[in-house]
Amino acid sequence: MRWLEDMLQIWPEDGLVWPVELRPHGEGTYEKEPVEGWYDRNSDRVGHLHPLIAGQWVYRHWDLSPYCSLPLAGLAWTEETWTSEEVLGVHCPFWEFNAEHDYQVFNTFPDNPTATPMNATGTWDIPIVLLQTPAGLIDAQGPKPGIRHLLIEGHSRMRDLNSLVHRGEAASSHRVFVLRHGSIESPQN
Repeated sequence: MRWLEDMLQIWPEDGLVWPVELRPHGEGTYEKEPVEGWYDRNSDRVGHLHPLIAGQWVYRHWDLSPYCSLPLAGLAWTEETWTSEEVLGVHCPFWEFNAEHDYQVFNTFPDNPTATPMNATGTWDIPIVLLQTPAGLIDAQGPKPGIRHLLIEGHSRMRDLNSLVHRGEAASSHRVFVLRHGSIESPQN
């Protein structure tokens, strides 16, 4: 994954580029270190990110994220409030949304950690993570110059939001984290 003339190339996919020192101790076991200790231990590499961004994306997903080859250095972030329409307009290349199916997935079992807060408030309890792509991106189908934001983390919350929007049960606005590459300035919603 790399920037080519301000266009993000997400395909072909690269290998993991995050330093191996960022790997949570006990990753893949029941003894995975707590996120707070991991964040403190790695503050020199992830301290420029909001703790929820680092915890939800890097710590929680580690090398299972399709974006684990995105260099963390040079990323800046803002927390913004977007409408449901703006959020659902974000590019999500690895997922297709099906409102009825997704509603069943998140509401079949009680106390689902994604659905519980969203059913109560119409929005998520932890903001999703987006990456600004001001010149678009390049994926397996080729250049997409019109894509302005890419979903980095929060695919389940996006699916559940889509189902709530189709049911008329979504909140009118949602908190999002927007990442920007160091050379990119203002958001373009």
